[in-house]
Amino acid sequence: MTNSRWIQRGWTLLLLAAVFLILTNSSLAADAGDSGDEGGPFQWFPFLAPFHSVVLHLPIGFVLLACVFEVCAMRRPNSEVRGMIGLTHFLCIFASIATIALGLMRAMDGGYEEKALDSHKWWGVAVGFLTIGTLILHHAAFKGDNEKKPLAAAYRVVLAVNFGILSIAGHLGGNLTHGSEYLVANAPQFVKEILDHDDDDDPMEPDAGVEDGGAAASGALAHFNGKVWPALEAKCIRCHGKEKKKGGYTLVDKGIAFKGGDSELEAIVPGNPAKSYLVETILLPEDDE
Repeated sequence: MTNSRWIQRGWTLLLLAAVFLILTNSSLAADAGDSGDEGGPFQWFPFLAPFHSVVLHLPIGFVLLACVFEVCAMRRPNSEVRGMIGLTHFLCIFASIATIALGLMRAMDGGYEEKALDSHKWWGVAVGFLTIGTLILHHAAFKGDNEKKPLAAAYRVVLAVNFGILSIAGHLGGNLTHGSEYLVANAPQFVKEILDHDDDDDPMEPDAGVEDGGAAASGALAHFNGKVWPALEAKCIRCHGKEKKKGGYTLVDKGIAFKGGDSELEAIVPGNPAKSYLVETILLPEDDE
């Protein structure tokens, strides 16, 4: 198939995606409002949204594959490889559109830090547009038998930029899902210091009075730092940290950590664990909703 046909089909996909995204955005609120109605019509968005975590790997693979093909084509020009590059860009457009649409559905779930979510979203959208740009430039630069060197150079620059932006979008998405400490949690100390990830998420700094409260307070603080916080960090921060605040609850903000999230139930009652909703939730059976 010629590059021109890939271009035509790419623009058709873009048009269909634009219509789909408009319809998606217009119905997000209504769908979210009805999703809890038992016996109502089946809700597609909550069902499809988790597939964002699966589909997002496709654009990464296609862009990386296009880069590999391009290196091969630069070393040994070949019309068949050029055709494969055009096909790869076309498939990447399709995959990017699907990833963006599913990502918007996933955002309905809420519980994400708004600024981090917006950053991930717009970097991801940029990948979609740049992928379309690489396909157009590739067609223009290599149409016919003669390579148009200025356009070919521009195409390669845009392809490299797209790969860089894709890496940023992927990193930000990983932070939303796993927390910003996920990749460096077990890194050497010097790596943590370089990346400034040492104790960034330690939320509950003790009051000055606690620090000066004598041996009992010092012992309690040592117990918290040595036993309690590591357990919370290992089991809870992934969903209740900086980037993701599931249920509106986070342990990296002392006020929210004590007051509670969307449930409006007091999460931590000082001196009374039995009345602390956090403790009650931790002690529930694993199959409890």
